[in-house]
Amino acid sequence: MNIIINTTIWFLIGVFLLNIIVLAVFRTGIVYKSRKQDGTLKKKMAFAGILLFLIMLILILIFFIAFDYFAFKNIEQIKYIRVLSINLLLLLLLDFYDAFIIDIFVLTKWKPGFLKLSKELTPDSMKFHIKKQFTAGWIIKLPLILISSTLFYFLYR
Repeated sequence: MNIIINTTIWFLIGVFLLNIIVLAVFRTGIVYKSRKQDGTLKKKMAFAGILLFLIMLILILIFFIAFDYFAFKNIEQIKYIRVLSINLLLLLLLDFYDAFIIDIFVLTKWKPGFLKLSKELTPDSMKFHIKKQFTAGWIIKLPLILISSTLFYFLYR
């Protein structure tokens, strides 16, 4: 039961962080360092875009290791597969939130003025983005989950 509560709490923390990130990257325009005006990734990113991307990957690793620490700190016999499974579950929940709430609802339907969204950000470009998120995006997401689960498992068991 403790794992369910911790996963729920960290999902809500992740939702909060995702909302803050979306607000920050769109309000400042920094999102366009790694993306085109329509929201799709650039083929060749500027150094600032690559740096932003690497920082995000490191922050995601830290987020999942922190989640694992709080979710599993009181469990004596930690099984690696359990850590990996719970991390995967949390990633899926956050991925669905990002795709359906942020990408479809906020960026495509609502389009709030305070985000300073590009006019080129269309439902078609967001469909393309979401399709990539749920297909090719796993090339990045799966190693992140494997790395964070493995790091936690060997650091805190």
